[in-house]
Amino acid sequence: MNNVSNPTSQNQLYRNKAACKECPFKDQCTTSPDERSIKRNEKHDIYDIVNKIMDENKKIYKERQEIVEHVFGTVKRSLGYTYFLTIGNESVRAESFMHFLSYNMKRVIKIEGVKVLVEAINSFVLNIFSAYLEFVII
Repeated sequence: MNNVSNPTSQNQLYRNKAACKECPFKDQCTTSPDERSIKRNEKHDIYDIVNKIMDENKKIYKERQEIVEHVFGTVKRSLGYTYFLTIGNESVRAESFMHFLSYNMKRVIKIEGVKVLVEAINSFVLNIFSAYLEFVII
């Protein structure tokens, strides 16, 4: 294949018109009337390695999809958090913590009910307040 791209470009474009013209599998490979073009960027070797790892560990990635990734979809779709409102790593991180706190609160309410959640929060606040009072008095 011949590199026909601009030398300063991040993406390298490869073509071989002569080979495509003679190839019996051209119609399975490309819909172009002339030749197939292959575009690769400087990080494409890393992508190939990651794809190989994913192909070798499909079961693990399937479990990950079932366990973890639905949470992100729920936060995005059901709770409406499609983008961050804040700027900067620290504030975006705090905002994402709030997104997942609201997700977890919603799950607790659905699984345990509001009464159990309120009792747990009251117990937690009472424990912190009593610990504070013990610290101040002693």
